Amino acid sequence: MLNKLKGKVLENSDSYNELKNENEVTLKKLDKKINKLNKTVKRLEKENNSYNRLFKTLYLDYDIKPKGALKTTFDICQELLNLVDNVCKKHDIEYWLDYGNLLGAIRHGGFIPWDDDIDVGMIRNEFDKFYRVILEELKETGLDEIITITRDKIYGERKVIFFIQISVQDSEGRIFGGLDVFPYDYLIDSFDNIEEEFENTKKTYYDSFFDGVSYEENLKAYYDRMNLSFDKQKYVISGVDSVRAKKGIYNFEILSSDEIFPLKEIEFSGVKYPCPKNSDYYLEKIYGDYMDIPKVLRFHNRLNDLRKSPQLKEASIKYYNILKEVNDSF
Repeated sequence: MLNKLKGKVLENSDSYNELKNENEVTLKKLDKKINKLNKTVKRLEKENNSYNRLFKTLYLDYDIKPKGALKTTFDICQELLNLVDNVCKKHDIEYWLDYGNLLGAIRHGGFIPWDDDIDVGMIRNEFDKFYRVILEELKETGLDEIITITRDKIYGERKVIFFIQISVQDSEGRIFGGLDVFPYDYLIDSFDNIEEEFENTKKTYYDSFFDGVSYEENLKAYYDRMNLSFDKQKYVISGVDSVRAKKGIYNFEILSSDEIFPLKEIEFSGVKYPCPKNSDYYLEKIYGDYMDIPKVLRFHNRLNDLRKSPQLKEASIKYYNILKEVNDSF
């Protein structure tokens, strides 16, 4: 009864009716704006889908050749890959084409058209051995004057890149080509909440590094915590110091060793390199439908920087020739 009485009083109130009318007008305006925004979203989705279809047509059905800064980057990157291949053969180290380069080999026959570096993977023992010998090889060949090797690279406040990065750089720090080496570890067996444990271990690994814990000590704690082994096991996971994790570039996955080993070969830009035994299985674990061109593409910034560089062509030719001469004499 009291509520009905309140309602009648409010209905007869000029201020109430005025406020009610203003709210109704505001709601109508908001509805119009929402409808307009929905139409804009649909239009943009339609445009985006058309661009994606165009990308698919161009990059899957046409033979598009790189030029300019991209072409010189591809040439130097492939010579970097040839150098890694030569060093690994010399020292009996197993590696395989990884991520975008394995994908590029299958989908494009070489580089993904908008890529500008090389990715390879190695089991932990090989990874550690490679890091030791590549430093020695660069000194012996004189390539240490143009090639920079980093592991545990700090690039911001409590930010670090743990995997191996190999880059051709000049004295000004311009990068003309790069190659990343990602570590993988043998998993003895899976266990409950393994992904959550991996995330927690990754955080501990990073924190321990900045607390001054050595690579060897950090690695031992990681191996004990994650049930890992240096000897071949049934499963493989990406290293905690790599790029797979919930907050990483790619999702955490448990891979079957038998789908990776023994390694096979695949042609990449006219040259054969090692690849996982079952590349389809491997790529599906990374990208899902890997033969599709994604709507959102990932780019590095170095290519844009190179385009603005003076005497780019001359410098690129110089570095390419130095690398090729060393590779040809291996």
